[in-house]
Amino acid sequence: MTRARAFGAGVALGALASATPAQQTAAPLRLAGEHVALVAHGFDAAVAAGALEVVDAVPPLIAAELGVTAAPRSAPKPEIHLYRTAEAFVAADRARTGGRFARNLACALWDGTAHVALQPEVGDAYLAQLGLPAATLRLLAHETAHVARFALCPGHRAHPRWLLDGLAFTISHRRLRALGRSAAMPDEPVFATGLATARRLATEDRLATVAELLGRATTDADDATPGRRFHELYAQHLAFACFLQQLDAGRPWTALCATLARLPADATPADADAALAACVPAAGLDAAWSTFAAALAPSWVEDHRSLATAADDPASLVQTAFADTDAIAWWTAPCPRGGALRTAVAFLPGATGQADLLLGRDDTGFVQVALVRGIGATVRRHHTDGDRWELLAEHPRPALGRAASAEIELRWSAAGHVTLTLDGDVALDRDLGCELAGAAGLGCPAGTAVRWQSPALRPAGR
Repeated sequence: MTRARAFGAGVALGALASATPAQQTAAPLRLAGEHVALVAHGFDAAVAAGALEVVDAVPPLIAAELGVTAAPRSAPKPEIHLYRTAEAFVAADRARTGGRFARNLACALWDGTAHVALQPEVGDAYLAQLGLPAATLRLLAHETAHVARFALCPGHRAHPRWLLDGLAFTISHRRLRALGRSAAMPDEPVFATGLATARRLATEDRLATVAELLGRATTDADDATPGRRFHELYAQHLAFACFLQQLDAGRPWTALCATLARLPADATPADADAALAACVPAAGLDAAWSTFAAALAPSWVEDHRSLATAADDPASLVQTAFADTDAIAWWTAPCPRGGALRTAVAFLPGATGQADLLLGRDDTGFVQVALVRGIGATVRRHHTDGDRWELLAEHPRPALGRAASAEIELRWSAAGHVTLTLDGDVALDRDLGCELAGAAGLGCPAGTAVRWQSPALRPAGR
């Protein structure tokens, strides 16, 4: 789908403003945990403490997965740096690596430090109400998993990319799940999107073979890799880890992790590959791997990562768009006959905002039902051809968003009839003059954030 650069009536959410000049120049705040040290650049003590809670439990999780004893307390602790702005991260990365990870805005270095920029950049009001965005928490756990592995494995420099990625994905998901910040992988949008990519590659007969994965043919997932291939490589590493964890009751995965830990400091990549090959019987596995990937059943596909489980309610979702990218996430459940969507939308206090219900996605475009705080509902169709918007309907409702949340029910038919109910009142009931037989989704414009309370999609006929 061609990304729409502007969703129309939305205005930037004031609560998503970036750090103030004072915050950007304040001295870093250092907190010592039992297993790691957290260095917060531009954050207050409450946010730093929340970040430390996430990362301090990661080294014991990695140790358990590797089958080794956690590092002694006398050992140097991994140091995890969290930056308030992308600019602060880039400056630190330039000083440490010459700018190698400027594109990633997250990295783990062999010197025992990890570095993560706040993603998306949000302001104090957001942080006070919602805490750190889920994307930032996941990256903190992911990069901490890497530096903890460095500390526990003498031969970590020889570890293959596919396995270290799979391990970090596993541990970061496990940590966020324990905190109530993630659903199961197939139902958590960021992980589900990776699984959906692997499924697509399997159906297109482009999935890497087991021999290619074990032989490091997919290890070029770095800054020099073009964007689409970068994400496809990571998706396969995630899915292959899931495959190995269920293969033969997880025995190959357990053996692989234990082998990582036993590699000596002078191990070469060839040494590592030979040792790891003994853990996985590659011959004859391609059919099982392809079947596994093709049968994956993720619930979501995100065009741009933005949607995540809410901290206080596992049935609700928070969608936080980056400053220059509209947030778009699609349910994978097909709606060929139309469907019904029920939810409640909550905007951040004291700010304008927009929440988007998306319908009928196909190769020609999609329909957006925009709920704009203080204005009402606007229905537009985005046409892929020409990347243009067409106004279909409007319903002024200045009271929208004055309450803590607005109850929403949206029903639509494949033929294009839409009924929108807001807080029990029918706000829109008309034919749009276009087919709506494609996927449904949720969105919000660049620089905004919304909370979707218990969103439930029911395709017609189910």
